[in-house]
Amino acid sequence: MWDFIQKKIKNMCDRTELLQEKADDLERVKRYAGAEQVNYSKGKGTGAYRTVDKAV
Repeated sequence: MWDFIQKKIKNMCDRTELLQEKADDLERVKRYAGAEQVNYSKGKGTGAYRTVDKAV
C-alpha cells in the first residue's frame, strides 16, 4: 500500500512539473507573439505553439 501511495505522489509531482513547464512556455509565447494572438489561437483550439510558427 505504501508503494502505491509513493508512486501516486511521484506521478502527481511529475505532472505538476510538466504543467508548470507548459505554463512557462505559454508565458514566453505571450511575450514573443503578443497576448492577443495567443488568446485568439487558444480560442480556435490551435494552441500557442502554432502562434509562434505563424509569427516567425
